[in-house]
Amino acid sequence: MKLKLVENWRKLRYAISVQMMSLSTATLATWALMPEKWQDSLPSWAAPSIAGAFMVCGIVGRFIQQDKVSGE
Repeated sequence: MKLKLVENWRKLRYAISVQMMSLSTATLATWALMPEKWQDSLPSWAAPSIAGAFMVCGIVGRFIQQDKVSGE
């Protein structure tokens, strides 16, 4: 199996799925870089839950017709 880029890869930055997955990664990275004192002031479930919600939105976003991405 040969891997190939999709034709409209340059437009994928507008895709809801890519944006949501980026926000998920940014949430977890921000949590990891936060001082421990700040982390202790927030519930331990907050960052994983927010990141998970962004991932679910990204999955749903894959099934939504997006004119900016598809060009239709």
